[in-house]
Amino acid sequence: MADEAYYLSRYPGDAFIDVVGFDMYHRDASEDDLWMDGFAKTMKVVGDFATKHNKVAAVTETGMLYNNAGALRKSGNSRLNWWNEALAQISPQNMAYFMTWANFDDTNFDQPYMVSKNRGQELANGFIMFYNEDASVFMNESADFTKIAVKKSVAKDAYAYLLAPSSYQRVLGDLQLVAKLGGRNDSVAFVIRDKAGKLLREIPAVAENNLAKAVLSKAEVSSLGAKIASVEVMVGGDLRASADNIAI
Repeated sequence: MADEAYYLSRYPGDAFIDVVGFDMYHRDASEDDLWMDGFAKTMKVVGDFATKHNKVAAVTETGMLYNNAGALRKSGNSRLNWWNEALAQISPQNMAYFMTWANFDDTNFDQPYMVSKNRGQELANGFIMFYNEDASVFMNESADFTKIAVKKSVAKDAYAYLLAPSSYQRVLGDLQLVAKLGGRNDSVAFVIRDKAGKLLREIPAVAENNLAKAVLSKAEVSSLGAKIASVEVMVGGDLRASADNIAI
């Protein structure tokens, strides 16, 4: 991940998020590739963002994949100690957990498995070492999070996330405008601008049950002329969300 700006390109706002994470797979791993360096840099971006926004950071999906098959190999995997390598990168970071994908059968699996009572798939020994590390905690060793006391507070700011339209959408009929709201939701409006930023239309929204909605009819859309436009969500006069490159 390049930087925080890239990470935030689809972030809906603090009011809608408790956990921030990322999916990052080590594809066709080789002994001397630099994937772990990129893994650490991505965790730093996400962890720093989580700290600034009082969120929980996690590696929400990771693992090794080979031949674009979405799984490990039965044999011939190149990084037999991958889980401990990953743990060494994760431990210094501000990550609550990391998760790999599931095992479905012996042709589609993301963790090593036992072939028999006494023999495991070739990655099993490294995984057992990882399991026994003091730095690793598995779910059966974790506290019951449902019993943690949490203090709720009312959001002081206004948040919005544009549900429709989406960027790069082509509008052929009525333009449906929908936004998810959080915090204060006074005076919500949708603003349509052309590619140069010129105001084309401002449409007051009806806000109910944390959703803001409005419709611009097909005739009204046509009256704006064929162009590439953007849609903004304004709450209390402030820009809270937007989508661009919409063909109308």
